Amino acid sequence: MGKFENNLKKNGPYKINYENSEKIRISGFLSKLQMPSKISINDVAKIVSFGGDLSINEIVSLWVEKQIRCVGCTAVTSEELVSLIRTCFANKKRRMKSNESGIRAMTIHGAKNREFDNVIILWPASTQGSDEQKRRLLYNAVTRSKGKCLVLVQSEKSLKSAPFV
Repeated sequence: MGKFENNLKKNGPYKINYENSEKIRISGFLSKLQMPSKISINDVAKIVSFGGDLSINEIVSLWVEKQIRCVGCTAVTSEELVSLIRTCFANKKRRMKSNESGIRAMTIHGAKNREFDNVIILWPASTQGSDEQKRRLLYNAVTRSKGKCLVLVQSEKSLKSAPFV
């Protein structure tokens, strides 16, 4: 047995799943769709299926059924469909479990209203905003942790300025 085959501690390498911002995910999804200005309600689910996200397809299909059955809707505008898709992505993020396996990386803003067992914060050498904004940003990052939190600061100069002083 080679020295790499008997790695019982499983010390990596680890796959890190980077979570893109909601805005980037929505624009990527919408870029795959070809929407006319007025869309038949029966074509909505077909159009959305080209986005490639099964959970969004499922939600839109249920919405279409409800529109037909309850409201008697026969067509929607592309603006209404885009609004629905944005709402679907926002709801999907709220329902996302933070205890899924693996290591995930995201911005502090992307971690808002979520909790994780362990958090590592990579604080850059320069951060824009007032001292109060920096303090709130660090507070938000630190309070995402249910257990351990490690703050790595990129430069020693940063430790001598807000939010660390």
